[in-house]
Amino acid sequence: MFARVRPGLRLWGEVRAVGRRFDSGVAGRAPLDRYAIVNLAADWELRGGLTGRGRIDNVFDTAYEDVIGFGTAGVGAYAGVAVALP
Repeated sequence: MFARVRPGLRLWGEVRAVGRRFDSGVAGRAPLDRYAIVNLAADWELRGGLTGRGRIDNVFDTAYEDVIGFGTAGVGAYAGVAVALP
């Protein structure tokens, strides 16, 4: 879901919720805990065809596993600039 806060600024947010499920491995079938993570992003138009972009993934540093024994990244922050050529 995204929203235009003011002209040139767009905010985006996502909640990803995963319910209880099972993983099959060497030890057999094992349950994995449910989890929810929040991701946020923003785009803002600068000038001359430049757009600034920023994103924060897993805002609340939720610890979770998609596969038993393999952890996932904590909070991640990213920033960049996009250039529109005429």
